[in-house]
Amino acid sequence: MKVSAPAKIILLGEHAAVFGNPVISATIDLRTYVDVKQTEKFFYINGEKFTNFEEIRKKYLLIGECIEKTYRYIEEKKENSKQKNGTAKKGLYIKIYSEIPMKKGLGSSASLASAMVMAISYELNCKLTLEEIANLSWEIENVVHKKSSGVDPFTVTYGGIIKYIHGKAEKIEIEKEDIENFNIAIFDTGISQNTGTVVEDVLKLRENFPEIFDEWLKTMKILIDQGCNCLKDKNYEKFAELMNVNHGLLYAIGVSSYELEKAVFELRKYYNGAKLSGKGRGGIAIGFKRKDDIKDDKVIKDNIKNLNLINAKICKDGVRIENKKF
Repeated sequence: MKVSAPAKIILLGEHAAVFGNPVISATIDLRTYVDVKQTEKFFYINGEKFTNFEEIRKKYLLIGECIEKTYRYIEEKKENSKQKNGTAKKGLYIKIYSEIPMKKGLGSSASLASAMVMAISYELNCKLTLEEIANLSWEIENVVHKKSSGVDPFTVTYGGIIKYIHGKAEKIEIEKEDIENFNIAIFDTGISQNTGTVVEDVLKLRENFPEIFDEWLKTMKILIDQGCNCLKDKNYEKFAELMNVNHGLLYAIGVSSYELEKAVFELRKYYNGAKLSGKGRGGIAIGFKRKDDIKDDKVIKDNIKNLNLINAKICKDGVRIENKKF
């Protein structure tokens, strides 16, 4: 079974989602590919042999969690339906290939988790729903990142532009032509940060200043509500302005950095809106809705030479079965 899942960017609302706030996110056309085939006994990951889940987890925590949690879920599902197929006794041959840069805020771990859960379950003749895949991937993310909002696994599983709030993903329908004309930019600061560490620091800030932080969360919710209205009304210039406001709010809670500020202000020369995207303190900055007087991407590439461009566009597909070889 060959499956792939996309990367993601956060358009509005990161970090507030950990506290149950809504967020607007989108998938981009960089993907993780997973090829899974049943074997008699052992597990092979890109040719490396393992005898059990614990062995895998010691070297590849996320992959080990994906396999064990998917096996366990399928077994429980079959027990409830009185099917006894001995799923957990079988091994797997797994091949993984990813186009997504790791630890940049692009959801690389969620993409891998979603693709693996779907590939394993389908290979073991148990076709899970998108909701089941997203929830299992969320459980896996919670182990790897300590506390996950769930936005990454739900976004990469469902695909497109979504409004997400605590385990529920609502598609925001945008015409294909509009998506193609967004002209987003994704720039890599070259700095990687551990998601769990950044999230823990934000949690400490809320503990130290609960009243201020609660007002911050209320403001972020207003931002998302207005952002959804802008997208539905096709008012993309106003949406871009909200992204600028969002970046200021993220700076206020300490998740920006010198490199991100430099990237954001460079991007604003060419895009109506720009902000950090994801966990922050490195990773990526995104530009949205290219200014009308900038007609060519080459102008941007030639003038922003100190930032690394990640070549990607917003896409509509989430996790999906692949027929082609990879």
